[in-house]
Amino acid sequence: MGTVLVTGGTGTLGRAVVERLSDKDRTRVLGHQSEAPFASGVDVVKGDLTTGRGIHEAVAGVDSIVHCASAPRNSRMVDVEGLIESDLLPWTIVRTTQFHDLVLGIIQSEETDADAAVSVPAGMRFQSIDVGPDTRFGRT
Repeated sequence: MGTVLVTGGTGTLGRAVVERLSDKDRTRVLGHQSEAPFASGVDVVKGDLTTGRGIHEAVAGVDSIVHCASAPRNSRMVDVEGLIESDLLPWTIVRTTQFHDLVLGIIQSEETDADAAVSVPAGMRFQSIDVGPDTRFGRT
């Protein structure tokens, strides 16, 4: 049984990852707040990837890192330089596409109901993914 650090553990993808890991592995979350709402047994380390605060404490003794943190306005620093490239652990970056929640938000911003047609700019393409069970899409 290893210790897994999840950065961005309070975000859309991070919450789903923590939920799946917490009953299998020792799970640690690097977050902006130390009082995050997780199941018992999930250790939360308060920190910030843009300043580096809390990173050393968060990575101490971990066997693997699932880096789910992202900051669109500061993506280079948070998404790549914030932890993965500067750590001594071997690493691989697997980029994901947009989540269903983003696509749903775009559709809802058009102020239409879910069954209505939505205008899409010519040539726009996307292939969204699901981060986990979500009853809004009729799944559990």
